[in-house]
Amino acid sequence: MRFTRFVPLIVLLLPASLFAWGVDGHQIVCLIAEERLTPAAKAGVRKLLGPDFNMSDAEVAAWADNARREADWTAPWHYVDIPAEAAAFDARRDGHSGDNVVDQINHFANIVADSSKTDDQRQLALAYLLHFVGDIHQPMHCVDRDGDRGGNARLVFYRDWPRATNLHAVWDSTILLERRGTMRDLEFARQLNAKVTAEQAERWSTGTAEDWANESHAVANKIAYADVPPGGPPPKLGDAYIARAGEAIDEQLEKGGVRLAALLNECFDPKRPPTLRRAATMPTTAPASPTNPAGNAVRD
Repeated sequence: MRFTRFVPLIVLLLPASLFAWGVDGHQIVCLIAEERLTPAAKAGVRKLLGPDFNMSDAEVAAWADNARREADWTAPWHYVDIPAEAAAFDARRDGHSGDNVVDQINHFANIVADSSKTDDQRQLALAYLLHFVGDIHQPMHCVDRDGDRGGNARLVFYRDWPRATNLHAVWDSTILLERRGTMRDLEFARQLNAKVTAEQAERWSTGTAEDWANESHAVANKIAYADVPPGGPPPKLGDAYIARAGEAIDEQLEKGGVRLAALLNECFDPKRPPTLRRAATMPTTAPASPTNPAGNAVRD
């Protein structure tokens, strides 16, 4: 299977509000990661995607959102609803038998790392993995407050906009696109990547998907929900809120890129012990694909 059959370009036509980070955010995470891949990981990614695609291409980085339209059972794989009042992820409470972004990152990372799998299986797993590492660093994908679905059900006014939007969309793309301004995604990604110190890169290249979800959950509570009460009329998000949120978004994108690279470097190096990935609790269904219409090909 080649990626030209695997990734329909219709993803470019979908509204950004459907996506974690929007297409731009996912591309930025992948662009940062591409700069940090080892030669072995670069070769492994190129082997699976083919010579005509990069993992930061919109068709690749945002493919999983398009797949969700055709395979709606994969929707829960993009997030984990950790209650806002909870201290951390609890697999029994939040895991839903593997239907969550934490378990899916572990599941697909293990497939990418398994050289006994077919290239088609590993390619499909890579496409999901690239996307889900971006998703887990979007704070609103790791929280639920009073059933607001990560802010999707909480209306807010952005600056002086005459119509309300939802808090999730603000964190997906509104603030990010404002901060990026007229820069291309590549230029903005390079700017963010240049800000990452060696000490930060080393510290961030640790932990597991569960740890990363807990970090995002904390950002949602401390920054995203700050000054946004759970009920009442839509509050206005002003300059101070947007500045704080923008700095947090920049760092989450940086962390996502650094950690995606670290995870891929581990997956494509058979000598490295699996420190970033864990065994996953998996649901009973697997993703459909052009070569896997029944959803069976990528099951372990």
